[in-house]
Amino acid sequence: MENEIFTSKDIHEISCRYSDFNDCLNAVADKLKAITGINMYFCEILGARWSFCAGDIKLDIPQHKIKISDNYGIMTGEICISENQWVKILNVLRNFIEQKAL
Repeated sequence: MENEIFTSKDIHEISCRYSDFNDCLNAVADKLKAITGINMYFCEILGARWSFCAGDIKLDIPQHKIKISDNYGIMTGEICISENQWVKILNVLRNFIEQKAL
């Protein structure tokens, strides 16, 4: 695990490489795991149901379920970074989802 933080620059680089939204989300999940060690996947929120759409499908029993927009959320394993870093990452993810999911 590298000692750095996931930033909007990382998101921008990924979104420039992938035109398909789910491919982009897969790449975001992979990059987050590489940088922070956090296993995660994205879900589309359909009423009360959270439907897997991208990320680490092998994540067995998620420890955290976080709504990041009206239509998308994430589920993660153990969060092994500081709360301050995690809040920054969540803000980057929220901004990305808001821009891309329009």
